Amino acid sequence: MSERTLQGTPGMGHAPGWFLADSENCTRVTMQIPAEHPKVKTAPNGGKYVPMGTICDDDNDNAGIVYEDVDVTAGDAPGSVVTRGAVYLDRLNLGSNEAEDVARGLAEIGFTVIPTAPTVTRPDWDAEEGGGDEGGDEDSGEDPAQ
Repeated sequence: MSERTLQGTPGMGHAPGWFLADSENCTRVTMQIPAEHPKVKTAPNGGKYVPMGTICDDDNDNAGIVYEDVDVTAGDAPGSVVTRGAVYLDRLNLGSNEAEDVARGLAEIGFTVIPTAPTVTRPDWDAEEGGGDEGGDEDSGEDPAQ
């Protein structure tokens, strides 16, 4: 019997907890993540996983958001689930018509829901005067000090 493992992060390619507005002031617990979860995805290698940012609950009415992708290829698996905190709604793994209901439900169980994550603007060094590499061509043998 060979064991199949997922290679790298099969999901969105973001750091765990990417959906959190404040990763320091949140509560996480370990919950059993069901292999039959309706949002299970298939990785390129055929493995199955529940993506980070997926809403999840258990038999004890505990609910939260999956903190990082959970491999469920071999069946139900333990996973880290955020049960309290501030989250960006647009970074959760939701269908197009789920956002309003999910936001209301998360607020009812103690989450602070922020509709959209802030936009991060990075400077465009090539467009600014004097930007970019001012040191000459490394391959040409030029001395930038001359």
